[in-house]
Amino acid sequence: DQDDGGAESVDTVANDLWTHKALKGAKENAKVFYRSRRTPVRLAAVTVGILIALLIGLQVNFNNQTDSLRAFRLYDAESRCNDGTEPMFHYAGARAGNERDWLILLAEGGQCSDVDSCTSRGLGLMSSESASETRTVGGIFATLSINALSSFNKVLVHYCSSDGWHGEKDFPFPESSATKLSYFHGARIIDDVFAELMDPNSTIRETLPLLESDHRVVFGGFSAGSRGAMVNADRIRERFNFTTFGLFLDSPYYVHLADYWLVNQTIAVYEHFVKGSPIAAENNVYDWKDLFGEYRLPKVRSPFVLVASQLDSYQVGKVTPDAWRFVTRTREQLE
Repeated sequence: DQDDGGAESVDTVANDLWTHKALKGAKENAKVFYRSRRTPVRLAAVTVGILIALLIGLQVNFNNQTDSLRAFRLYDAESRCNDGTEPMFHYAGARAGNERDWLILLAEGGQCSDVDSCTSRGLGLMSSESASETRTVGGIFATLSINALSSFNKVLVHYCSSDGWHGEKDFPFPESSATKLSYFHGARIIDDVFAELMDPNSTIRETLPLLESDHRVVFGGFSAGSRGAMVNADRIRERFNFTTFGLFLDSPYYVHLADYWLVNQTIAVYEHFVKGSPIAAENNVYDWKDLFGEYRLPKVRSPFVLVASQLDSYQVGKVTPDAWRFVTRTREQLE
């Protein structure tokens, strides 16, 4: 679809999900919203909650039937984890016939915005030092035939920047702080992972196939990872000239409520780690709202599938004084 920057729509992948007999009956009950540059209010979304409920009804366990993903570390990357260790990702190879298909997702893990909130995070979310050399991930990574993406090359990028995957700044904490952190490079980590996957001279070529611009790419993430993908996707698609590129965004949809803790946190993340950086301009981020789902998602040009739960426990659990405001606001925005 040339109107969306030349990338082929992800609708093909979404439609593949519905071709399975077990899912056909759910299609009529799913609300699917489409968006394009011509009609900004047409949001592309498939509610994964429907899929989850269906899978439970079928007694299918997506978490136990999955590949083992192997760790690859980017020792030569300029980007760093919070503590200065190298970025990394986990990978499992494609099945025969899907060598040109890629599922590349950013891991979850919230964000921090000051010394106190960053100090309270576990080291596993700020470093790659102790990260496991193998991972098994269910859900969309499951190998069951009912999963239309089960045979793709699978990449899960380790989250260790604590900035919602938005930053590229060095932001040294005071020497007196218990946590010695200096690097908030989430957006640049994304760049470095894609560059490594597409570098024909990389040392990982001995093990991994080469990702090329004419391959089919589903990019996205979970929670913080989905917000990072939401903000960085159009830039990544254009930088690497992907021709078939779509997004899977699982829970990026923050909604704006009065006295809402996530609003204040996002403002702080923007001020400390994003504002004025070169990558902020590349991502068209000029205000905290450009990192916030309710305001950012309608601006995304790449086609996407959205998961946005009205009962998102991470957001509902911390909305005060009335969690129902979140439920109502989310429904109003997506209807």
